[in-house]
Amino acid sequence: MAARASRLARRPSVSLPAWPRLRNRLIVAAIVLAALAAAYMFWFRDSSVVAIEDVKVTGANVAPGVEEQLTAAATGLSTLHLDRGAIEEAVADDPSVVALKIDTDFPHGVTIDVESRTPAGWVDADGGTLLAADGTVLATGAEHPEGIPEIAGGDATGDRAAGEELAAARVLGAVPSPLQEQVVQASVDDRHGVVAELNGGIELRFGAPGSADQKWQAAATVLADPKLTSATYIDLSVPSRPVVG
Repeated sequence: MAARASRLARRPSVSLPAWPRLRNRLIVAAIVLAALAAAYMFWFRDSSVVAIEDVKVTGANVAPGVEEQLTAAATGLSTLHLDRGAIEEAVADDPSVVALKIDTDFPHGVTIDVESRTPAGWVDADGGTLLAADGTVLATGAEHPEGIPEIAGGDATGDRAAGEELAAARVLGAVPSPLQEQVVQASVDDRHGVVAELNGGIELRFGAPGSADQKWQAAATVLADPKLTSATYIDLSVPSRPVVG
């Protein structure tokens, strides 16, 4: 028994690593794994695996050419690391574009919703100038488009109209759909403010351009009244009390 005990006593013991050493190894392993994961994600987010292939451009009255420019700018970008600036820059010089709303659809899609300015009036200046409702010049050297009222006596210059041209554009930009085809032109005079002329020769006298939506609604209500058999003008300067003359 003494000899056996002596042999057992001479066997080498198995030593476990001390806790500080094990903890350090775990920390190093975690750092390495995190670095590998970050490197993979950095590669993956810009890889062809998540490249944009399907571009949808939505929005009412998107100007010609805008959809093509946005599609070209977005194609090939990453849905995980989208360069929104590159898309916005593609149409930064287009006055018809107000704002873009961009939503990615992993892995290959993107939808770009365009908020647009649309033509409100045409001015016979600079070979023909199209104005938006906020006075922004959308195009110069433009022929008079069908269905766009003329702003009479206007002389728009620069990138944005002002004064009488802006006042007329604000009123024309609020024309409701049922009346759009009936409006021929708009002008501004000292006595009646903004005056819009309809196909039949009736003048709609708006006064100041403020509350144009309400004034157009009042005009539509009066014009739809079957009791209205003849009229030369409708004074809408106070939209709650339109006056027919």
